[in-house]
Amino acid sequence: ALLSKQPFRILPDFPQGGLMDAEDYEDGRGSVLVRARIDKRGERTLVIRELPFGATTDSLMASIEDAARNSKIKITSMSDFTAGQVEIEIQLPAEQNPERAVEALYAFTHCQMQIPSRIVVIRDNKPAEMDVPAILRYSTSRLLEILRRELMRRRRRLADEIHGQTLAR
Repeated sequence: ALLSKQPFRILPDFPQGGLMDAEDYEDGRGSVLVRARIDKRGERTLVIRELPFGATTDSLMASIEDAARNSKIKITSMSDFTAGQVEIEIQLPAEQNPERAVEALYAFTHCQMQIPSRIVVIRDNKPAEMDVPAILRYSTSRLLEILRRELMRRRRRLADEIHGQTLAR
């Protein structure tokens, strides 16, 4: 897209999954809001299947326990069935509305995290703060220059080979 002068937008990708709101990302100079993926199973069970970036099952469960201790959310139990995939099961009491419990999890636990983005790179042997399009333009121009030099070197080598072959005849 850059070489074709077409518009493009690049967003972060988080290996742990989860949900992302990149409204304030501003091409790498803002922040990203990431959330755990929470599914409802039945009337009184919530299941966390994906974690926000930077959270672990232990840190997430500790934050939920802290929120429950501080009366921010009501839970009856919590179990970690994580094996190959994340699966934290939260049992809710009968009086707890599941939708309100999900809102409370996002508001008071590590189920939702704000990740600031500030990209600092080494440019011309000095640290420089850049946004994503500037990094791509700089890297692309450097790559094109390297490819141009390689092509010129190969062209000279082939010209020398042709010249050597014509002399040998």
